[in-house]
Amino acid sequence: MDINEKIKNIILEVYKDDLSEEETKVVMNRILSLGEWEEIRNGLLNILYDNDQTLWDQTINYIYYFQNKGYKYEDAKTIALLHNCLML
Repeated sequence: MDINEKIKNIILEVYKDDLSEEETKVVMNRILSLGEWEEIRNGLLNILYDNDQTLWDQTINYIYYFQNKGYKYEDAKTIALLHNCLML
């Protein structure tokens, strides 16, 4: 299983749950433990490229959470992708 699928599965496990701040941190740490930040970042963004919108909201939340913790994204690419998701 590649890192994209692993990230997707982690988010899928908890996407219907209303997580506390502590539980959210645990999920974020699980995601971060999968590899280097660049791979994690790409895995999160790849979920937004999928036609299946089931995990889009949760993935956008994690993008926001990671960004607030100082993890960097490619500005133009990420903004364009988020805009596209919001338009759909």
